[in-house]
Amino acid sequence: EAATAKQVSEFLVNLFREANPSQANGVLTARDLLVSGQQRLNRELKDQPELQARLLVNIGEAYTVIGALSEARKAIEESIKLRESAFGADSIQVADSWNALSDVFYNDGDYKGSSEACRKALEINQKHQGIDSNDALQDRNCLAMSLSAAGRIEEAEQEIRAAVESDRRRNDQSLSAAARLETYGTILRRRGDFRSAAPILRESMERQQRLKGENSTARISNELALALQRAGEYEQALEAFARTKSLAVKVYGPDHSNIAMIAGSVSLSLLRLGRFAEAEAEARTAL
Repeated sequence: EAATAKQVSEFLVNLFREANPSQANGVLTARDLLVSGQQRLNRELKDQPELQARLLVNIGEAYTVIGALSEARKAIEESIKLRESAFGADSIQVADSWNALSDVFYNDGDYKGSSEACRKALEINQKHQGIDSNDALQDRNCLAMSLSAAGRIEEAEQEIRAAVESDRRRNDQSLSAAARLETYGTILRRRGDFRSAAPILRESMERQQRLKGENSTARISNELALALQRAGEYEQALEAFARTKSLAVKVYGPDHSNIAMIAGSVSLSLLRLGRFAEAEAEARTAL
């Protein structure tokens, strides 16, 4: 592992050295850098399949971040072939690649493909690490999100409930467990069980606040606000939406489309409370 880490470090340093304008004859984009990196690792690491595969996954994840999903899929699928050849189709290394590929499918709107990739990773990690291992539970979370996005809400709830129950038994207070709790609450909201969703989302939000700070919880704050609104708790929903808006403005600025969506939700809660002038003002802000 130490030798591998050293090689990864040297590879990345040399890759970024190419970004020096004096050596690159101009400015490189992120995509240029990733293309160059993939070409170099295929050329220079042919005799080190695991290192090559590991870096291909990293490059695939970076492609996913910048939205180059076709390139991401090709890089990660290549890593699967390398790892299957080197370690076997049911190895933990292959599970890591399937997990990365599921994210590509999800971002591309292919929720069936994402579900299948998550399930493959889950089966492998359960076999090698057990059903309560963090990797297996993260795979369940991945599977639940994909199933939910595909409209298969009951299956999604079954998967995420199993993961959350495991976290409860082991008193797991980690950030990963908090994220699984958020997924559970979100799925309950999508199913229409708003009163059950709200306390679960609040618990997850409070734990995430403690573990990673206030500014990173805008998304779950919005989920909580929506659940409270649909449960008819309009005053509490307004408090949650106000908090969401404050956080979102810091991240996106005052004129982002996310701010418009929040203002529209606030308008609906105010309307339900009979506060018509305020509701109209928020609706105009959204518009």
